[in-house]
Amino acid sequence: MLYTYREPKTDGKLNLIQDEPTFGRHFFSNRTGERHPEKLLTIAWNTGPDQTVMLDGIDYSFPAQSMLPLMVNQTFSFSQPALIVAWQFDREFYCIVDHDKEVSCVGFLFYGAKSPLFLQLDFREQRQLDALLTVFADEFSTRDSIQGEMLRMLLKRLIIKATRLARDQSLEPELTEADLDIVR
Repeated sequence: MLYTYREPKTDGKLNLIQDEPTFGRHFFSNRTGERHPEKLLTIAWNTGPDQTVMLDGIDYSFPAQSMLPLMVNQTFSFSQPALIVAWQFDREFYCIVDHDKEVSCVGFLFYGAKSPLFLQLDFREQRQLDALLTVFADEFSTRDSIQGEMLRMLLKRLIIKATRLARDQSLEPELTEADLDIVR
């Protein structure tokens, strides 16, 4: 299932993808002649068992119950795409650079890792993400003048959760906020 929201003022886009048997992106090889192909950041969640994800032509093991942030120019495909839940958004919907003070992910969650950043979810985090997914689906079906703001707020929550997981799982505990800003 593909849910899509388009921001009327900016034409920004937010997608929520679930149970799609062909989900993936071939950034360079499948251009359809568009002048400007969609540039969507993606957060993918493997809800099933371990599977393979191919990123820019290289196979990686995508662990069960983990998330993976993907950049706008990455080509990716999954061995079991129907088990992936993915959120995709463009700069016009939510700019992580302009709002870095809110989510602290530029140069860390996105655009900072030299290798894929697989974020493992424990049972508590899985339950929280399931609940967030339910609220996202509900908001996609609620059409009103504040739908975009609610979806943006939910997306910020998702990005902040992923950033916290990444900090906990990939950084040294003694690293201060100032140190992290230097690294980013």
